[in-house]
Amino acid sequence: MGVVDCLIGLSKGDSYAKSSLVLREAAERAREHAGLHDGPTELEPEATPATGPGDQQDTGGPSRSESWRARQGRSAWHLAADLVEQYSPVLFAELMRNLHDRERALVEAGSDARSRGELPAKPITYVLDEIPILVRLDRGPSRIVYTLFAVSEVWWRPPRQTGGPLRREHQLRLVRAFPGTGTPEAWWLVFAELGTVPDVVVSDFAGSIQAALREYYAGHHVTWLPSLFHFDRGIRDMFGKVPEYSRPVGKASEPLPQLLDHLNLVSRDWLVENGVDRWIAWWDEFEQLATSAGAPGAPIRARRDIYRDSIAAVIPTLAAHPHLPASNSGIENKARNELKDILRNRSQRYGNVARLNGLLDLVTCADNRLLRDRLEVAQLLRDDNLADDHGGWATRMRTYDDRQPPLLMDDEAVVWDHDPTSAEVPVVDPFTLPTARTALLTPTGVVHRRRRRRRYASLRDAGLVPSLIEARLFSDEVQAQP
Repeated sequence: MGVVDCLIGLSKGDSYAKSSLVLREAAERAREHAGLHDGPTELEPEATPATGPGDQQDTGGPSRSESWRARQGRSAWHLAADLVEQYSPVLFAELMRNLHDRERALVEAGSDARSRGELPAKPITYVLDEIPILVRLDRGPSRIVYTLFAVSEVWWRPPRQTGGPLRREHQLRLVRAFPGTGTPEAWWLVFAELGTVPDVVVSDFAGSIQAALREYYAGHHVTWLPSLFHFDRGIRDMFGKVPEYSRPVGKASEPLPQLLDHLNLVSRDWLVENGVDRWIAWWDEFEQLATSAGAPGAPIRARRDIYRDSIAAVIPTLAAHPHLPASNSGIENKARNELKDILRNRSQRYGNVARLNGLLDLVTCADNRLLRDRLEVAQLLRDDNLADDHGGWATRMRTYDDRQPPLLMDDEAVVWDHDPTSAEVPVVDPFTLPTARTALLTPTGVVHRRRRRRRYASLRDAGLVPSLIEARLFSDEVQAQP
């Protein structure tokens, strides 16, 4: 059960180093137990020293700043990381089979409503969010190195009372990490992996999500519900950025009361009760309140262009389906509660895309209660080990087939925007093929070359997402699939 406990611990936020040391200690105890019972004589267990091997004794001299356990963890972390690569795909594949079976049942149950162009009683509803991971490199300003693309699914529960709306429960559906900021192309990869066309998608007003929904689900009827929470937060942020919208209160400031009261009118119930026309008039009144107080109206008009029409388009849907969520707070709560343990103080140390996504798959499995029964998890791993292609041995290390942008050969290089008159050594990009624009020669007429070994799929490789798009969505093999 040591492997099972290690996987469960990793899903709850245990570090690779901590989990690996636990595995080592369990293996050492097993060896001692075997030695005690296999030989003709009993072995006296050695007394545990107060300090580990290599630690200095307390002799009054300077002590090392790093403990023995920390040094052991530094060299052992790969043991748990290897288990993620070995068994996370096994567990996540089982979860995906269960989720796809559930979604197929929902598709069949709502087929009549969909044929009439209506939403079914229990629509397949995804809630999306982007979680940027900022890292400070070389003591410079923090920048977004990679982004988590999180998807939760709404599970419909019976109403609390007869005739009431269905209750909602949010479960993680998929979380993926890709280099760079949120882009429509990265969301394409997420949608492709989900494998199901949803009925409803709830998200904030991020342009990358809206563009991805329009492009990827073109030809499908997918209802997008904007998050009212982000509308409210966006307006409150505007109050803080425009000085004329606030008044001083002691050493602090607060929004003008008339503007804040007008904003507080807006809620889901208010929108459903008052309708589209009243919502449109609300914006005119909002601008009039601001200008009458001597504040500019341009910032309000800019927010109006972002929020007004998007929310107006979904008011009839919110009125007809009171059980649908009107914000993406579900996925934000999941991100805060389920993902924080693997991100706190460690988000900047992850570098391997495949391994981090495997770890995120374990978190998703745990959130969907797949890891609740230790015996069931052990049986899944045992069945995989006994599969025909494994012959009873533990599954070999997975080799992730995420295609990389082509590396340059030793006799090729790409020099980005290098000034031929400069004495500086040009920067060579090993992931870009030469073109007429980028293949610039040095003043000596020789292209600088750097020998680089092949790398794993790196979270700092900006060319990874386009490469994955080509491999997963537009390659000849994918196009040939039925």
